[in-house]
This record gives sequence, structure tokens and C-alpha cells, in this order.
Amino acid sequence: MPNVEIATSLEQLHGILLEERRFAQELRMAELTALQERKKELLKVLEGQRGIPEELRELVGQIRFENRRNAYLLWAGLNWVRDMMGVFGRNRQPAVYGRFGHQVVCQPAGALLSGRV
Repeated sequence: MPNVEIATSLEQLHGILLEERRFAQELRMAELTALQERKKELLKVLEGQRGIPEELRELVGQIRFENRRNAYLLWAGLNWVRDMMGVFGRNRQPAVYGRFGHQVVCQPAGALLSGRV
């Protein structure tokens, strides 16, 4: 692949990464999914490229930075959703112990899921 095609593909990938972050921040999931498909196709084109010209190394560094930034954003968002789901499933009643000192389960679901708020 000539340098011009590599440069064009790398610029497109950089633009996709910027859009990806914006869509993730705005929770535009349909657009994010479509964009990730475009990114996969572009990465297939770039896969196996060796000997990136020196003038493109800065762009490659920016792409690496933006990709890591997006990965962290998506990872943090996933953890946030997991934490929130834990809040909904958490038991709101205090622990109750039986006569042998073992905890007794009085309510199988969390307060918000059971309707007791």
C-alpha cells in the first residue's frame, strides 16, 4: 500500500476514534455500533502494514492515545453500570441472624427490585 493510502487510512481511523468517543459520551449506541464496524473494516486494511514512514509516526501516536482513551472511557462506563446494577439488587434490610448465629435471608431480592422502597 503506498504512503498516500496509508496516510488516508490513518487519518480516517483517527477521525473514527474521535467520533467514537463523542458517541460514547452522548450514549448514541446505534451510531457507536455502526462506527465500530467501520473501524474494524479499516483496521483490516491497515493490518500487517510494516515500515510506517517517519512523517506518519506522530499520527500513529495520536491514534494510539485516542484508542486507549476511548478504551478507558468504555471500561469506566461498563464498571459504572455494573455498580449501579449492584445498587438496585442490594438488600435494604439489615442482616438477621438465626439462633445458631448464621445469617438468615429474609428477602430474596433487593429493595428496588422487590417494590419495597
